[in-house]
Amino acid sequence: MWNVNNSDIARWKEDALTKGDTNAYYNLSKDYADSPYEGFLETALIMANK
Repeated sequence: MWNVNNSDIARWKEDALTKGDTNAYYNLSKDYADSPYEGFLETALIMANK
């Protein structure tokens, strides 16, 4: 079962954006799969440019 809280999401986003952590990015993508596209777009664009 995928059980995520807001602190996990915040940590993954920070790690993905500041460290280029691809595992954190993957976890974010799994979490955002069921949410609006706009929520993940900023992070996806930043990671794509790294």
